Amino acid sequence: MSPAVPSSSHHPVSEQTVRELNRQLVKLDRRLRRRVSVRFNLAMAVAQGAAAAIGATIVAGILVAWLARSVRTIEDVPVLNLLITPELKEAIDTNYPETK
Repeated sequence: MSPAVPSSSHHPVSEQTVRELNRQLVKLDRRLRRRVSVRFNLAMAVAQGAAAAIGATIVAGILVAWLARSVRTIEDVPVLNLLITPELKEAIDTNYPETK
């Protein structure tokens, strides 16, 4: 299957150029077929989901650590005292003694 070569005297195309263009088109066709394949899309979705879960876990850990370190400073705010139960204070004191 060779593409039509224009027969213009103004734009001569060498046989080598035609072969190189054909090779590039075949390569591009393979890439496109791989991109639209179900297996490839499923693998990409799994990888993206795993990355999102890892990122969310890291962010949650940072927020929990920040909250644990901030509890001592917000104890003086009366409204926030309603949210911090004695059990929560004890758990923080037990797990994070450096926040005392």
